[in-house]
Amino acid sequence: MVSETGEWKRLVKHAEYIKSTHLRDLMKDPLRCNKMYATHDGVYLDYSRQRATLETMDLLLDLAERHNLKGRIMAMALGEKINFTEDRAVLHHALRARRDQIGDIIVDGIDVV
Repeated sequence: MVSETGEWKRLVKHAEYIKSTHLRDLMKDPLRCNKMYATHDGVYLDYSRQRATLETMDLLLDLAERHNLKGRIMAMALGEKINFTEDRAVLHHALRARRDQIGDIIVDGIDVV
C-alpha cells in the first residue's frame, strides 16, 4: 500500500510541518516563487500559490517515482486493465477524446472512442 512506504511517511511528516506555515510567508521567498511553475503547450501553471515548498515538491516526486506514476498513466492511456477491483480499463481520457481520435484508443479489440 502507498501509505506504508517511506516516501508516504516522509510526506505525512512534512505535511504536519507545513501546516503551521502561512502562505503569505512562503510568498516572500523569491527563489521558491520563481521555481514553482510549469508551462506546457502555451499553458502556464503557477503552483507557488499553494502551501507547499520546494521540499514538498521533491517529496511528491519521490512518491510518484516510487509508485511508477508515469508507467501507470501510460497504462491507462493504452487501455490496460488498471481498475483491479472491476478488472477493466479506466477510460476517462476516451470520454474526452475528439472525433479525429477514432481508432486511437482500442481496448479488447474495440474502438472505445
